[in-house]
Amino acid sequence: VAFCSRFLAVPMAHTFLDIPEELKDVLGIRLFRDVFIRADKNDDGHITLKEFKDFFSDGTLSDPEIQDLFKSMDKDGSNTIEVGELCKYFTEGFGSFAQIFASLEQLNKATFETLHAFASTYPGFNKLEKFRQRFFVREILQHLDALRLPFDHTLDSLMKEAMSEQPHTHTPAVAAAAAPIRPPVVTSEEALSREVDRLRSHLDEFRATM
Repeated sequence: VAFCSRFLAVPMAHTFLDIPEELKDVLGIRLFRDVFIRADKNDDGHITLKEFKDFFSDGTLSDPEIQDLFKSMDKDGSNTIEVGELCKYFTEGFGSFAQIFASLEQLNKATFETLHAFASTYPGFNKLEKFRQRFFVREILQHLDALRLPFDHTLDSLMKEAMSEQPHTHTPAVAAAAAPIRPPVVTSEEALSREVDRLRSHLDEFRATM
């Protein structure tokens, strides 16, 4: 079974992707190292303002507001954001999401380790045992789908509220086109939903080999 988790399974080749020592014990922080890797389009270990806008803008903040947010995260004044700065910003605001991100990090680790080991043991099972193991995989997929639903509804409500607070400088049709309810970029809430998708894809790949 071919799958991997970039932030748990693949060794980091560059020290600039190392999580700062003072943040390493924060549960869930490795999820945001993965966010950093996805936002850093040219893989140079720094997020520029353009990369920041492209990745994080969700249609609810103006350009000046995006720039102010970028500057507030750029603690060393380098005009780029490094992995520690991004991780620190998001983990400091975990709040009620802390337990969920901690669980997601643990689930990622358990998923990789379990399926990696299972790929070698499954072929040796008899027909009835294979049936039971396939049922386990289906049940996990069912629970992942059920977990996503409330976050989909929550994010849609949050986006509607955020868009309703925007200055009415465009017609409703133009505003809707410029900032859809489901933005094609990743916010911290969207990352949670996509993480469920990523876990489902690992399980789908495994199920296809059965």
